[in-house]
Amino acid sequence: MAVNLAQELQYFDGIQNGGILRKILESMIDALNAPDTYFSISVDGAAADTNMAISGILTTDTIVAATEVTITTAALVDRTGTTSITSAGNIQCSVDTTSDHLLVVYRRDATVQITKT
Repeated sequence: MAVNLAQELQYFDGIQNGGILRKILESMIDALNAPDTYFSISVDGAAADTNMAISGILTTDTIVAATEVTITTAALVDRTGTTSITSAGNIQCSVDTTSDHLLVVYRRDATVQITKT
């Protein structure tokens, strides 16, 4: 989705302190257009190839890291290569992580681009 704010931004040019307001709005637009937003969450492990719920995760997101925290040995095991987003709100790991926790960091790519000109 693209939004063009050129017409709305021109109104700031004609009012007192409009230049400052325009710069603030442009900074906000730049922040909205930042390429990536990162999220992290800890979920209870599950049997291999079983859905683990992560509220809000989308199939268009990318798993950056997945680390299994083993309860019995307190070891950290990289599960990034075996963890995937299977549907909106769910991930799966092809390795059994039952009785452990999975720390997941995922990235949401910006899908809204707002133009300033």
